[in-house]
Amino acid sequence: MLPGILASTVYVFTISIGSFDTPAIIGLSNRVFTFSTFVYTQSITTDALPDYGSIAAMSALMALIAALLSYGYSTVISRSHQYQVVTGKGYRPYRYQLGKWGIPAWTFIGSYFFLSKLLPLLLLLWASGLRYFQPPSMKAFASLSFQNFRDIPFDLVTRGSWNTAILMVVTPTVAILICFGFSWMVVRTKLRLRTLLDFFAFLPTAIPSIIFGVGALFVALFVLKGLPLYGSLTLLAIVYVVERLTFGTRVLNSALIQIHHDLEEAATVSGATGFTTARSILAPLVWPALLSGWLWMALLTLRELTLATILFTPNNVTLPVVVWNFWNSGNFGIASAITLLLMSCLAPLVMIYWALGRRRLMGA
Repeated sequence: MLPGILASTVYVFTISIGSFDTPAIIGLSNRVFTFSTFVYTQSITTDALPDYGSIAAMSALMALIAALLSYGYSTVISRSHQYQVVTGKGYRPYRYQLGKWGIPAWTFIGSYFFLSKLLPLLLLLWASGLRYFQPPSMKAFASLSFQNFRDIPFDLVTRGSWNTAILMVVTPTVAILICFGFSWMVVRTKLRLRTLLDFFAFLPTAIPSIIFGVGALFVALFVLKGLPLYGSLTLLAIVYVVERLTFGTRVLNSALIQIHHDLEEAATVSGATGFTTARSILAPLVWPALLSGWLWMALLTLRELTLATILFTPNNVTLPVVVWNFWNSGNFGIASAITLLLMSCLAPLVMIYWALGRRRLMGA
């Protein structure tokens, strides 16, 4: 499990540095800055020109950190034969009883669920019923209503939802195919450039999204100005796919590392081509990783705010931008109501994924 744990650690480390939405909502009002919100204030100013020099310097520093992290991860990948556990006929996953650690484990899971899921959901329900946000009280409880849901601008929400739905299908589908090819070359081949390929796959996450978005905006406006990319959904899709390469390759690298080379050698001896081997042997074995990666990239696309904020126009507005604009203008109730509608639409997708994953786990 070391490659997967290391990949998760590196990935969470980098997205924590580049995270924008939560630090912006919680910290900007009190001038508590993180790296991403500081870059945001430097790039969007009302009393001076944007400080693109400082932004570029910080971006270069992040690229250097990405190179160091990618090098450390590549050293683990180079010893991938140590982590191959999925072999031929003798392979079967085993389950282990938690025993005395069951109670602490469930306590931790329950606490995490309450603090990160249930409590925010209850606050969303509370805020969606109030015209003006206020602490819980009997007086506030008496003023609860569905007025915020009636005031939702459904034409704008429908347009943002349609654009978001297109991105949620296109982005993970294209990204997972590219990631599978990248991971196969990095993990299953002897290419000398495989470390460089893995570095380029890791780089989009190492550079904060806001810098990535500003760069894509400049490319669309000044480099590829002959193409109708600026303000289009195509530009958002391209940028989203590139940014998701890190997550997809980390997931698939870990999955492919655990598959023994004997299976591919047996297929080659039997006359199978490389494409047939990848389609008939590798893809079914890493199918849970492909499905999980697709779903998570779809959910990450749904919640993406930074890139959408930098690149949006009325033609390619997404649902997170709609929610952010209402929140930023002080309409907490309408923003909460839209978020609840969004969650209700996503619930069936999550339940389907949970049912498929549980069925496959029980079948194992």
